Amino acid sequence: MDTPSLPTLFTSHGSPMTALDSGAAGAFWQQLGPAWQRAFGTPRAVLAVSAHSLTRQPVLLAAERHQAVYDFYGFPDALYELRYDAPGAPELARHGADLLRLAGLEAHLSDEGGLDHGIWTPLRSMFPQADIPVLPLAWPPDWAPQRLFELGRALAPLTREGVLVMGSGAITH
Repeated sequence: MDTPSLPTLFTSHGSPMTALDSGAAGAFWQQLGPAWQRAFGTPRAVLAVSAHSLTRQPVLLAAERHQAVYDFYGFPDALYELRYDAPGAPELARHGADLLRLAGLEAHLSDEGGLDHGIWTPLRSMFPQADIPVLPLAWPPDWAPQRLFELGRALAPLTREGVLVMGSGAITH
């Protein structure tokens, strides 16, 4: 019997300030995490694709542990004190790279880590314990739409393995 696929999720992360003054978006994220867990269980990991993690070829950040990256400037000091130190998913990164290569796509692994604000801001509200492994995927924005669909299709099997695939961006990205 096939394991059902988890749905994928896209969240608009907005300004970094939503981490401090979350307003309606933060209230939604705070409800979304528990609602997700009630409906689908706790994800085994989160494959996070952010509008701020761009590269020339797909790169999976295979660090053992991630920290919040403050990829912005000119905001209140309190924003730079927020933390989201989630475990990484190095084995999942290798598996993801294998899936991409099987699909004929280049894939690179980096032992480096870090979660840009497009990833840690929503996850900090959704899963505040920072205990779910996160696998950031940096992606090539100049790929043709068809090739990006191929990238998604190649990684789709992860959704049957308990991995939440989450995209994050906004209309300005």
